[in-house]
Amino acid sequence: MSDQTKKVFVDIAIQKALLESGSVSLQRVSNRLFEIYHSHLSDCYDNPEYLREVLKDVFGESNTVIVDAIKTRLQSVSYHKQVEVFLSKLGE
Repeated sequence: MSDQTKKVFVDIAIQKALLESGSVSLQRVSNRLFEIYHSHLSDCYDNPEYLREVLKDVFGESNTVIVDAIKTRLQSVSYHKQVEVFLSKLGE
């Protein structure tokens, strides 16, 4: 599986997890990522710490619900080293 494909899997997993919390959640996280890091959700594959910090900022202690949803969606590709690294850094 190419890096680009893994990046797309991660991006979709993030979006779906956020949409489960409501479209407002997706918009708020996207906006904060851009405000703070000048990044988009698709950039989080290479910079999971951006997403981790924004989720904590937007959701507080409830961010773990979103992180768990992302992890569940990526279980089938979590054996790929870069996805494993992404998930590890996201959960710190």
